[in-house]
Amino acid sequence: MSNEEISFLDGSDSYCVCFIDMIGSTKVVSQISTFPDKIRKYYTVFLNSMSAIIKKYGGIVIKNIGDSLIFYFPKTSDCTNRSAFWNVIECCVTMMAAYKFVNSECLK
Repeated sequence: MSNEEISFLDGSDSYCVCFIDMIGSTKVVSQISTFPDKIRKYYTVFLNSMSAIIKKYGGIVIKNIGDSLIFYFPKTSDCTNRSAFWNVIECCVTMMAAYKFVNSECLK
């Protein structure tokens, strides 16, 4: 199997796993529900922006849950790899800082 895939056949390991969610998305979508194209754009901008940030820092998206993503960082299986854990922190800080961009793109 490719190292890009998740496998439970050869054993298990510990990883840093993260979850990001669009806060208040249900309310926003209810306000734009008569504009399906805006709803699609809203989710597309968020999910693709967050996925790009995750990949930039070495993370892999495991699951898209509508307005959320679950992702993990394979290099964190080595608990002595400090740089891998710094990447996790930098990734999460970058995602929080991206809200201005995401919001501005969704409002276009």
